[in-house]
Amino acid sequence: MTLALARVANLSRQRDVLRVLGGLFGIILAIGFQFFSQHLSSGGGAYRGNLDIFQGLAGRIGSIFPPALWAAGALANPDQGTGWVNLALLAALSLAIVGLTALIAERVYFRDLLAGQEGPGRRRQQRPVPVSLAASSITAALWQRELRLFLRTPTFVMNGLVSIFVFPVILVIPFLSLKGSTGWNLLSQQPHLAGWIALGYAGMIMFLSLTNNVAPTAISREGRFIWLLRSLPVAARLLVRVKLLFSLAFALLGALLVSGILYLVLHLPPAYLAITFALGLLGSWPLAALGMMVDLTYPRLDWVDPQQAMKSNFNGLIAMVLALPLVIILALSALLLARLGQGYNAMVTLLALELVLAGLVTTRFLEGMAGKRFHGMDL
Repeated sequence: MTLALARVANLSRQRDVLRVLGGLFGIILAIGFQFFSQHLSSGGGAYRGNLDIFQGLAGRIGSIFPPALWAAGALANPDQGTGWVNLALLAALSLAIVGLTALIAERVYFRDLLAGQEGPGRRRQQRPVPVSLAASSITAALWQRELRLFLRTPTFVMNGLVSIFVFPVILVIPFLSLKGSTGWNLLSQQPHLAGWIALGYAGMIMFLSLTNNVAPTAISREGRFIWLLRSLPVAARLLVRVKLLFSLAFALLGALLVSGILYLVLHLPPAYLAITFALGLLGSWPLAALGMMVDLTYPRLDWVDPQQAMKSNFNGLIAMVLALPLVIILALSALLLARLGQGYNAMVTLLALELVLAGLVTTRFLEGMAGKRFHGMDL
């Protein structure tokens, strides 16, 4: 199916959009299956009903794809001869399908790929440059360039957005499967937990800003075309400042998503939602700057596959290690104020001031490094 879809997608002018939407559809299916399984397993007394449902589901799938019954039979009877027979039949069919796929790939896909026909069927017409873009500021033009560079590569889009959407949704699935129980009424029963929940999910927003790997690969994503960026008559500190703002846009998206989930699922009061949103976004500022400092020091520009520039780049892991001292300082300061008997507002104010100070310091160091490191980069 993938081989056939690759040929169809390449005939479209929106082939990258189709690929991204296909990946997102797969993620939605995986999350939906997780929710369905959580919902079925929520009641211990309904085991027999759940088993009947799965048996009926296996039969329905088997009526469409009979080898599914062989797989179910092998799992259900591992200590009987029928189970091994089903396993042998499934293995034989799988090997046959793999061979058929290899044959189809050689004749359908790789022939066109080696012949240079992997591109779209018709040439795109060049669009005139809008007047608004020509008259926009340098910062806005650099921002648009950064956005287009990111969106034109489906690998960058998927790696940058998957963690932002998947992690919060996976965390909320247990609450959805416990609807009507203590999970939904947690804050009404224990309202004193609202403040700590707000701080905890602010930390989650900070975690998302590191795991999406946008900031620690801001320079590496340029690849062999880094010379184009260096040739621009723009100060290096402005270039990295725009890349930093672009990275924080993903943190903003994560903060909005987490805050919305907290409101819909836990019914967190608006004041605590504002604390979660503000502290999470402020905390993402120094973390993004740290990630870009690592990428300025160890840029990976000689990649061939976009996957190597982002997912296989260890700069994100290095940034996580460098962020540990900041996280420890924040946690210790909050615990110290709690031990001294200070109020919650004083704790939030101190954390916000520490994050703003850390953001200013790391940004200053980042802009200073840019002047020394950026224009001297080589592949």
